[in-house]
Formats: sequence, structure tokens, C-alpha cells
Amino acid sequence: MRALTEEQRTAFYGKLRAWHAAMGFRGGMDGSYYSGVSQSEPDMLPSLRQHFRTMRTYGGPAPTGQPILHFGECAPLSDPMRYRCVEFGASRFQAANAYANDIKSYIDQAANNKGAAIFVTHNNFESSNTQNLQNLRDMCADVYARSDVEWITLDDYIRSYS
Repeated sequence: MRALTEEQRTAFYGKLRAWHAAMGFRGGMDGSYYSGVSQSEPDMLPSLRQHFRTMRTYGGPAPTGQPILHFGECAPLSDPMRYRCVEFGASRFQAANAYANDIKSYIDQAANNKGAAIFVTHNNFESSNTQNLQNLRDMCADVYARSDVEWITLDDYIRSYS
């Protein structure tokens, strides 16, 4: 994407968003930095802002190589073009490992401070991921039992305060 001009990027993202709409995909207005394109490249932001409501960045917990996220996101998002989320990889999560403990701490902090713990996954079609999401919900049963905590999509979260 860096090799393209601003006009070419704008055209590319416009076609991508039109394809999302034609296919009936929900959530296409919420993007993700990719292929080495990050929030630290201000020349990319105009075309991204034109076509996406939000752009996500990734944080820990380990073993992603990123620092552990100690704080959830707030509502409204402090910077919609740079909101933070945790990549929830199926192969990384086991209910009794340090990764799981870090995720539990992240969820607890977000819930206790009326924030949001936001998760994404690259391997959402793996059967193990479904079981791991259930393991996560079981591990955090105390959080999910609270009446002020919801398990919702990012779109639902943004619409709740828009």
C-alpha cells in the first residue's frame, strides 16, 4: 500500500468497501492495520479515515511479542483510528497458562473500570478457537455473571455510545 499514491489508496479502499457492501458483510467499516502499514505512518491516514470508522492496533498479552495490555478501551474510543485489542489466537490459549492469566487480568480491569476488553482473531474458523472462547467465558464466569457486563461485537459497542 505504501507504493500507491493517495488517490490510488483511496480508490482501492473505496472498491474494498463497495465489495463489503455487495457481499452483505457487517463490520467492514472497522479496519485493521496490515502488511506493515501502521498508525505511525501519517501519510496513510487520510485514505483510511475516509473509508473506515475505526482502525485497530494489536497489543499483548505475551506471547505476541507486544507488551501486556493492562487497560481496556474506553467509550467512546479515545482514538478511533488507533484503538487497542488483543489477538486471541486459538493455539495460544489454555485455561491454566500465563497467557490465560494475562487475558483474565485484562478482562477484569476493563470490567471493573467500565471499559472494554476487545479481542480479534486471525484463525476464527479453527474448531479449537470455538472451544477456547468457551474456556475463556468459563474462566471469566464471575465477570460475565455481572449485570453490567456484555459480550458484544465491536459494532454493537460503538453504536452503544454513538
